Amino acid sequence: MDRKMLLSEILNVLNLDENMVGEHTLLEDIEFDSIAKLGVISVIDTFLEKVIDAALLNECITIGDVVDLAYREN
Repeated sequence: MDRKMLLSEILNVLNLDENMVGEHTLLEDIEFDSIAKLGVISVIDTFLEKVIDAALLNECITIGDVVDLAYREN
């Protein structure tokens, strides 16, 4: 799955409009609570077959950082 498709899936699980937000959107400006984080972890696991550490997810500042984390090598 390419970056654009993963971003689309993440925005979908967060119930965000792709026309209103993007990779530079700050997580503090959206509802990025524990339920949202579980959804993002699930999307990454489902589409990339990769488990990410929730602690690393907490370090993300933007939606783009979340996508970067998904593609980061361990």
